[in-house]
Amino acid sequence: MLHSGTSGPTDPLAVFQYDLNFLTNTYKGGTQPLGNNTLDGRFLRDSGNYQACYLPNKAGLLVSVGSAGIRRTDAGIWLYPSVSILGLWGADLSNAAWTKTGINAVKNQVGADGVANTASSITATTANGVVKQVITSAVADRVMSAYVKRLSGTGTLEFSLDNEATWTVVPVTNAYTRPFIVQLGVTNPSIAFRIANSGDSFAVDFSMVSGAMNGQLLPYGYLVRSTGTAVGSFSRSTPWALNTDNSPLFTCITQPFAWYWQGRADRLGGGLFVSDGAFQVNIVADGTIQYGGKSSPTGQWKAGMSNLNKVAGWTNGAGIAKFSINGNPPTSTSTLLTPNGTHFVFSSNGSGGAAINGLVERAAFSPNYAPSDADLMAMTAP
Repeated sequence: MLHSGTSGPTDPLAVFQYDLNFLTNTYKGGTQPLGNNTLDGRFLRDSGNYQACYLPNKAGLLVSVGSAGIRRTDAGIWLYPSVSILGLWGADLSNAAWTKTGINAVKNQVGADGVANTASSITATTANGVVKQVITSAVADRVMSAYVKRLSGTGTLEFSLDNEATWTVVPVTNAYTRPFIVQLGVTNPSIAFRIANSGDSFAVDFSMVSGAMNGQLLPYGYLVRSTGTAVGSFSRSTPWALNTDNSPLFTCITQPFAWYWQGRADRLGGGLFVSDGAFQVNIVADGTIQYGGKSSPTGQWKAGMSNLNKVAGWTNGAGIAKFSINGNPPTSTSTLLTPNGTHFVFSSNGSGGAAINGLVERAAFSPNYAPSDADLMAMTAP
């Protein structure tokens, strides 16, 4: 029987039967082990992850994430599509793969993950010293990115993607940041750095050239320290609740239920939840959220990783559904949402085409529960 009610003033999500808090790594009503993909009745398995990578934690430090299971740090679970990563020896610019003119490169720096001798220092021995690597690749839109920080001097650091035809000054501080440049339709791209002043020095880590993420030209979210073998196409993430995996979450979409999503996304597109049935909560290109065939008013969803979004909704499975975004009054739909399907995916899909280019911080589900309008607004309040 569908019930409603108020969840209380302390935690509006306390009434939910299942609560996955990826920020705190705590899970109500089930389990979510990390570092493996064992079929053991856990909430989510990841059919897409088969390559290890690095991802930021809440403090901005990169941490190693394994080659199985969901890709999580204490910032949440990270969702990106498969993208080709180009370039060799992305943290070791002393390697012979890099051509150096007026530059001395040594692998002797603490990396963006805090580990000693994993990144390189590049020091100009002449004005406008250059270190670069040219990559053989067909024409495509490309992004060059690297973690960099200033070690000494006051002059500029520049990036080039087109074998020095054009240069772009990038912002650099005394701490690691990740500037990037974009170039459309580049053939045989380069990873090139130019230091304006002789004697200036910078640390470099995780340098790479990558392609568009579902049409979005931003630095690729899954970071790899490339070595002597090209990374090529990197595996997407597909954290899903599947009928044959005995996930307790799957049973929710087979009956009336309520749901909650909290996270951040760079992309205007993709889905908060994607299934092969009726449970579809999509981010539309115009910045609206669509659920049950009905779109929210514009301006309620906020794109960009600096913006936290909270969305919650419910369906009675017989033609009535509501959802609220960031504390706004709920949007109602009378489109029939018959519970069905064999699985649903968190903020991506099997191909990665629905990946949000961002992260999920928390999600919650409860069967046979219909939050009041006031509850929907309270649980999604900024």
